[in-house]
Formats: sequence, structure tokens, C-alpha cells
Amino acid sequence: MKELIIAEILWRLAERLYEFLTERDWKKANTSIVAAVGSNPGVSLRLAIVDYATSEVGTLEAPSNSGTRVREYQAATWLEGTGWKWCGAFVCWCIGKAAKSTGSSVEVPNTPRAYEFRDWAEKNILCGVERLKPDAAILPGDIVIYEWSHVGIAVSSLGSGRFLSVEGNVSGDDGGPQGVHYRTRTRKGVTDIIRLPER
Repeated sequence: MKELIIAEILWRLAERLYEFLTERDWKKANTSIVAAVGSNPGVSLRLAIVDYATSEVGTLEAPSNSGTRVREYQAATWLEGTGWKWCGAFVCWCIGKAAKSTGSSVEVPNTPRAYEFRDWAEKNILCGVERLKPDAAILPGDIVIYEWSHVGIAVSSLGSGRFLSVEGNVSGDDGGPQGVHYRTRTRKGVTDIIRLPER
């Protein structure tokens, strides 16, 4: 329990620091948090999802919609093969890793499709998974679905309706190659927020 409290405090401090840090500095700070939390059944599922997502930032696809790590994400879904859009696969992979490391009993999604996370949330409501409206508060570890058939993981609120997310199959805020990147987003285009339980 003590480790959980310390990890939660560290994470909340890191969130507040982001507003004052560059993305490069944020990555360094988050690496320290991931190392401090590690694989621990006492850590919250939501915190572990964020940890796994942020630890993958910088993974690039090569060739398009493929690559060694991208194929690992894609293998977390029911869709076979490679060469297809993988934002949903990345989210499934992060939830699966986090559920295993925390000992969570939540059913891990296996869909490659952004909109199918809605159905998954509805089917798992008794397990504590919630499907929230787009105007709900966005918290770290929330799954955010966008109207252009895309999905990502919320990392931090930035205030003024903005939030930081980690997403797969995107370019970074400043362009560049497709991969896993931090993205600064607004609520525009958000259709659903999926909130997993703490455990």
C-alpha cells in the first residue's frame, strides 16, 4: 500500500511539472517514474497503462504500418497480419501489459478498431469500465476516442481544455515519421472517454 501511495504522489507531481517542461525533459522525468513503479501488483491499473504507453514513445513504424514493435502491438488484437492502422492495437497492448503487471482482472480488449472500444466498455461495465461523454474530465489512463476513427491514451491534463496523450500510428505534434508519440490535444473531435478501474 505504501508503494502505491508513493507511486501515485510521484505521478501527480510529474503531471504538474509537465506544464513547465519541454517534451524531452518530460520523457526523462517519466522514465524515472516508470523505473520507480516497475512491475508491481500494488500499482493502479490506470497508472500502469500510462507507464507502458509513455515508455513506448519514440517507437517508429518501418515500413508503413509495420515494424518489429508495431507487429507486437498488432498481435494484441484479433486481426491477423500487419500493414493496417494500429492505433487501437497500441492501446490494447498497453492495457494488456498493465493488466498483467498489476494483477488486474479487467478483460483486456483485443480490437484494432477505435470505435469498438465503446462496445468493449459497455460489455465490461460490471468490471468497473466506464464509457463517459466527451465533456467528462479527462484523467491519466483514460482511453480517448476521436471522431476520425482514432484512439489514444490520456497522460495528463494541461488545462484550458487541452490534454497530453500518447498515441500510436501518428506523427508527433511537430510532424515527423509515424509511430508512438506524445500529442497535445483539445476536446475538439473527442467522441468518447473510456475509464478503466484503478484495479
